[in-house]
Amino acid sequence: MNSTHGMIKAQIEEEMLVTYGEDFTDDTNLFEAGIMDSFGYVQLVGFLQDTFGIAFSDDFILTNVMVSLARMTEAVEAQMQLAQAS
Repeated sequence: MNSTHGMIKAQIEEEMLVTYGEDFTDDTNLFEAGIMDSFGYVQLVGFLQDTFGIAFSDDFILTNVMVSLARMTEAVEAQMQLAQAS
């Protein structure tokens, strides 16, 4: 696991009061599992943007809902690569 994954995992555990491996895994849909709601999603997107120095467009946030730890990690890493390429 990389540091991006670890930082996001730790934030989910801390803010959602859940434990990785027991309550969720990389591919768990956090909405369907009842771990995250829309308010939690907005907070988590803010954390991702602030922590990793990236910006998601409104269209991206609304159309590419990051529902799992794996999808969040992929999205953050993709945005970081785009920022570095600019």
